Amino acid sequence: MRKTRMIITRHCETDNNAKRIYSGIQDVDLNAKGEMQASALGRAIAGIDNCRAGTVWTSILIRSLRTGNLISFQTGSRVIQEAKFGEVDIGKMAGLTKGTAHERFPEECYRTSSDGFDFTQIGGENADQVRKRYQDGFHRVHRDALASQETVPVIVGHGTALRLHFANPLTRFKLLLGEQPGQLTQGSFCLIEYHDD
Repeated sequence: MRKTRMIITRHCETDNNAKRIYSGIQDVDLNAKGEMQASALGRAIAGIDNCRAGTVWTSILIRSLRTGNLISFQTGSRVIQEAKFGEVDIGKMAGLTKGTAHERFPEECYRTSSDGFDFTQIGGENADQVRKRYQDGFHRVHRDALASQETVPVIVGHGTALRLHFANPLTRFKLLLGEQPGQLTQGSFCLIEYHDD
């Protein structure tokens, strides 16, 4: 079994987060609080003992990329965008407040908190599709990190997708520092040891 250390973080705050509006794959930038969170996050990551941050991997969504760029400014790392680390496509729920979304789509399959969600009937994706693309993305980062053991890659993901990925029994890791990776709040991070088979 090969192991690599990884730093996992969630993108920082947007206006939609503050207003409890679902973004899904809508491109929403960080707000002022989110920019401050991302700068502080970069300083915190740069200050981890015995852990030099390597490549910062983000999704193609601006909230993840902007968080990654602000982390990179503090760590001196390069940034790579990887579409596999995007948020869950929630279809027609994007742009709705959580209350309105739950009124219009009351079925359990439309709950982002459900491990069996399925947004395909409203133009989105299902949980298996998200698991597969996150697994593929993590394997790519893992392979890249094995080639450069002196640095630790940083992944800037999205809340629902990260929760789903780390709830997957096929995802094998050991928490080394911080919050559980599937429960990260905006502006927080964790250090894990990621295992392949």
